[in-house]
Amino acid sequence: MLWVDDLPRNNIYLKELFRQLGMVVDSATSTGEAMACLDHHKYDLVISDIYRESDPQAGIKMLHEFRTRGISLPVIIHAARFDPTLGVDPMIFGGTNRIDEVVHYVIDVMERVPLRDA
Repeated sequence: MLWVDDLPRNNIYLKELFRQLGMVVDSATSTGEAMACLDHHKYDLVISDIYRESDPQAGIKMLHEFRTRGISLPVIIHAARFDPTLGVDPMIFGGTNRIDEVVHYVIDVMERVPLRDA
């Protein structure tokens, strides 16, 4: 999985949990870094925040960039400021600010999505 967050230290414990479960977790702190990772590696899902580098729509803009590049991956939004009442992009598999829900969404994606070869 690719985790996109400008404050990666906030996700240390969840990343370690996923690694202990045998998952590979790469990190990017910006949309540009995420695109570079996606150019060089295959991922089964992306976890992202919304608000990055003083841009309250950075995560949503990243989804538009995914579409432009033909990237079709399930995206889990893990952000304190995620408000589904404003509309949810169809690429978003789930969105939450709760750690336990992130874990459930990741497990759900892994059960549904055919895994890619590494």
